Amino acid sequence: MKNLLKMSDLSPAELTHILDVADQLKADCKAGRTAPLLAGKSVALLFSKASTRTRTSFEVGVYQMGGLGNYMNTAELQAGRGEPLRDTARVLGRYYDCAVWRTYRQRDLEELAELSGIPVINGLTDYAHPCQVLADLMTIRERRGTLAGLKLCFVGDGSNMANSLIVGGLLAGMQVSCVCPPGYRPAADVLMFAQKYGNAFHLTTDPAEGLRDADIVATAAWNTTAPGTAESEQRLRDFVGFQLTGRLLENAKPGALVLHCLPAHRGEEISTAVFEAHADEIFTEAENRLHVQKAVLAVLLLRSLGVFGTPTTAQTTPTPAVPVETAVPTETPTPTPTPKPEPTYEVVTADVSWADAEAAAEAKGGHLVVIDSAEKWTRVAQLADESGLTYVWIGLHRTDSGELAWVKDNVDPVYNWASGEPSVHDTNGAAEDYVLITRTNSGWYYNDCIGDPAGRYPQFYSGKIGYIIEIDP
Repeated sequence: MKNLLKMSDLSPAELTHILDVADQLKADCKAGRTAPLLAGKSVALLFSKASTRTRTSFEVGVYQMGGLGNYMNTAELQAGRGEPLRDTARVLGRYYDCAVWRTYRQRDLEELAELSGIPVINGLTDYAHPCQVLADLMTIRERRGTLAGLKLCFVGDGSNMANSLIVGGLLAGMQVSCVCPPGYRPAADVLMFAQKYGNAFHLTTDPAEGLRDADIVATAAWNTTAPGTAESEQRLRDFVGFQLTGRLLENAKPGALVLHCLPAHRGEEISTAVFEAHADEIFTEAENRLHVQKAVLAVLLLRSLGVFGTPTTAQTTPTPAVPVETAVPTETPTPTPTPKPEPTYEVVTADVSWADAEAAAEAKGGHLVVIDSAEKWTRVAQLADESGLTYVWIGLHRTDSGELAWVKDNVDPVYNWASGEPSVHDTNGAAEDYVLITRTNSGWYYNDCIGDPAGRYPQFYSGKIGYIIEIDP
C-alpha cells in the first residue's frame, strides 16, 4: 500500500493488517504506552472542507506517535490564489513525509499523490471516505468479534460513504446491501467492483428489503446543502421513508448495531430515539477514527521509509552523574570485549517446501534464519529485497519458557508493537509448524502455516519463493 486514496487500494490482507495494528495501538493508548513511531516525521494536514473528527483525530494521532502534524486551510495557501496543484504537490513532497487531504474532487487527491512522491491519505472526497469506513469496520469487529459473514446494510445517499462501505465490507468478507432512492445510486465503478462478489452484494430502493436480517445498519447525512435551497427541498422529498426509525430497524436482526459517521441530522437520516439508543457504538465509531488513522500512518510511513519492522527504542534509565567530590577513581580499566563473530547468510531462490529448505540448510552446516533481534529483521529484509523474493521460509525461535515464537522480545512489528513480550507461535495442537514471511505493498508480515511441513505455500500466491540459510561462525 503506497497511499490510501480509496478502499479499493487495499487487498483483504492489507485491510486486516490495518485493523490488527489499530487494535494494538488502541490497547497501547489505553495503557498509556503509545510508541513514538512517527518521531522526527512531519505530516501535512490539508483541509479544503470543514472538519471536526478528521482534523482533530489526525492532529491528536500524529502528536501521540511523536510526529508533527501541520494543519493547513488550503484557502490560505497560495493554492487559494491560483497556484497550480502540481506545483503545490511538488513543494509539499519536499517538506513532508506524508499528506492528508480533505477535499472535493478525487482526481485532485490522486494528482497530489502522483506528483508529491509521498504517501497521501484521503481525509474525505466526494467519491470516498476510506478512513471513516476503516473505523466502522474496526468498531464492528470489536463488537461482534469478526467481520466475515455478517450482513452490513447502508441506507442513504449513494455517495462517498456508500462507495467506501460497499468496497470495504466486501473486501472484509461481509454481505453488503445498499439502500438508496432512485437517482442516488453509488458510483458506477463501485457497482462494477461489487458485481465480482455475486450474491454478497445487493442494491435496492426498498429500505425494509435492504435491512432484512442485517447485523449492522449504517447511515450518513444525505441533506448537506443549505436549508431552504431547491436542492435541499428536493432531497427532503426524495428521501422520504429512508430515515432510520425504530420501526424500520425491526427488519434488521435483534440487537443490530447502528453506525453513523457524524455529523448527524436528527429527524432526517436518523430519528433522535434511534440515535440515542445507539449512541455508545456511534461514539466508539468516532473514537476509532483516531486509532485506525494512527495505524494507517504507521503502515504507510514505515513502508515508505523501507523499514522491515517497527524500530524499537530501548527504554533505559539514564545513570545519574556522580558528584566530583564522591567519585571513586577506577584503578583497573574495563577490558574491551571481543566482538562476536557475525553469522553468514545464503539466499536460495527455490519453490520448495519448508522441510526441504530446512534439510538443505542443515546440509550446508546451517539452519533456516531465525529472527531473534531487531537487527536481524533489517538484515533479512535487505537480503530478501535484494534477491527479489516475495515469500521466505524462516525458522522459529524458542523462548526461555520453551514456547515457539515468531521473534524475540520487542521486535514484532505487526502483533506486538510495544508490549515487550515475545509474540508466541500457537501450534493449535499440530504436530509440525513452520512460518512463511510474505511481502505485500504495505511491508512484510507472517503467514502462520500450521500442519505438514512438506506442504508448499498456498498455490494461489504469486511471486518468487525461497529461503535464507544462516551459518553460525
